Parts: sequence; C-alpha cells; structure tokens
Amino acid sequence: MADQPVYKKDWILTGPALEKLLHCLGAAGVDYLGLRRRLEKFFEYNRVPDPDELIDITFDRAARRIEEGEEVLKPVSYITTIARFVLKEYWNRTPTDSIDEEDRLADRTIDRRALEEEEKLKQEARFECLAGCAQELTPVERQRLIDYYYEEKRAKIDKRKEIAELLGITRGNLSVRMFRTRERLFKCMVRCMGENLVETK
Repeated sequence: MADQPVYKKDWILTGPALEKLLHCLGAAGVDYLGLRRRLEKFFEYNRVPDPDELIDITFDRAARRIEEGEEVLKPVSYITTIARFVLKEYWNRTPTDSIDEEDRLADRTIDRRALEEEEKLKQEARFECLAGCAQELTPVERQRLIDYYYEEKRAKIDKRKEIAELLGITRGNLSVRMFRTRERLFKCMVRCMGENLVETK
C-alpha cells in the first residue's frame, strides 16, 4: 500500500486528550518538558531536520492511545518506543542517500556524552525541585504522602486503611485527598523544572 500516508491525519489532539497525557506523565513523576528535550536530542542525533514535527507526532500518538483507554505504566519507555517507530517511518519515506551515515556514526560518541551530561544536570535539578516543593507541604502532609504510596501490594492496602481510620474518613475520600496533595506537589515540580530549564539554556 505504497500510497498510504505515513502519518495518520484523522485524529487531532484535543484539550482533554492532552490533559490525560499530562496526568499520565505526572502520575509517574515524569517531567513533560524534560521528556520533550530528550526526544529532541534523539531526533537530532538521528539527523532529523525538523525534530519538533516528529516530537508532536510522537506525543499525539501517545495521547490518542491513552485517550482510547490504553494503560501506560511506564510512560517514558512507552513514548520513546513510539518515537522509534515514528523515526523508522521517517526513514522509510526519506531517500537513503539523504542520510549521511558516516557523519551520524562520527557524532555518536559526542551526542551520547552530551545526553548523559544533560540527564545528570536534569536529575540534580529534579532532586532540588522535589526537596524545595516538599517544603511547601506541611510535615504531616509529607509523611502521609510517603505512607500512602510507599508500601507494596497488601501492605499498601492495610496502610491506607489505617490512615483513613486515623483521619475518620473513607478510603475513597482519602484517595481524593492524597490525589490533591500529589497534584500540588506535581504542579510545583513542573513549575520548578520549567524555570530550571530556562535558566540553563
């Protein structure tokens, strides 16, 4: 089917779909801007002249699948896998003689080191932001957030039941309360990381 378009154009990113994508990233503690920069480096490394186009396609596809109900537990791995498929499609529609393989291989070591250094700086900034944003919560809120998410499986269920009983509320109300606390922390992290990215440019 050679005449088929490489990229689907029958789906347009909507506000609700974008919100679901950002919520999925936020629930996993993923920085959207940081992930976008990572994809930008990935496409630049692979000699894509307009990385933004392929980044948008990648996020659009992820948002569409999440909106359709697909469960994504590891959004970074999920989205980078989509990016590889998008890149493969780009290569398939691009004449091979337009890609200078020798130059790409020569730049590999430099690009890898640059990515490692950038990731190190982002990791340090992320920890600094987390430490700062955690201070915007009360000591009780911080401890409850840790208790609520720290345990595994059955222990987590028991711990959440214990917290709800201590507060005199249902587990459903506790879930809503903890979600709002986590959202406050996440919004602070997004704001902090965005400011750090601007400062380091």
